[in-house]
Amino acid sequence: GQTCVAPDYVMVHKDQKESFVAEVKKVLKDLYSSQYRGNSDYARIITTKHTTRLKELLDEALAKGAELEIGGEVDTEGRFMEPTFLSQVDVSMRVMQEEIFGPLFPIITYDEDSEVCDFINGHDNALAMYVFAEDQKFIEHTLAHTSNGGFTINDTLLAVGQPELPFGGAGTSGIGRYHGKWGFEEYSHLRPVFERKFDVGADYLYPPYNETKRGLVNKLFSKFPGIF
Repeated sequence: GQTCVAPDYVMVHKDQKESFVAEVKKVLKDLYSSQYRGNSDYARIITTKHTTRLKELLDEALAKGAELEIGGEVDTEGRFMEPTFLSQVDVSMRVMQEEIFGPLFPIITYDEDSEVCDFINGHDNALAMYVFAEDQKFIEHTLAHTSNGGFTINDTLLAVGQPELPFGGAGTSGIGRYHGKWGFEEYSHLRPVFERKFDVGADYLYPPYNETKRGLVNKLFSKFPGIF
């Protein structure tokens, strides 16, 4: 979770929430045998300062009514936080307003598919978005009706490592792209060069403007409204 493209929350249909939590518990047990402190495969938080920040996010959410679904143990001095999942969160909580950078995961439930895009669009543009679905219409609708730096289907994080794809943000999550030719172009100045090869018709650009010239200008405005 300590990366800028880690998911900050997950949206799950209300009828699938309990099975989702059960599956998360199963996967965590398969990965770590539910033993985190003595497990060399389970990372620690980068600094004590950031561990304290994560604990503050957790404590504030619980104080405001969030429910602890999984985990919750934090050792600030040991820079340790076990995988922690919260439900019943709302947008007033800091955990929904800040990038988390840690193993703290809010669960948002919804009733109708239309609520997904509405909720996402009610927040700043994300650097990355991940959709897990088999319904192609749902995937295409979500892609068409949201704005984010990158869109990944049925996976997370790995898109960042694809050199054939540009990587970067959108709106509040950043500007610019890098990887391959996109990185080269981003850090280059693409200088346009224009040269007029002949003078025929050049006098139409300058005064005095008679009716013929005005007619030409009006045609140009109507044909290329975005240029002038």
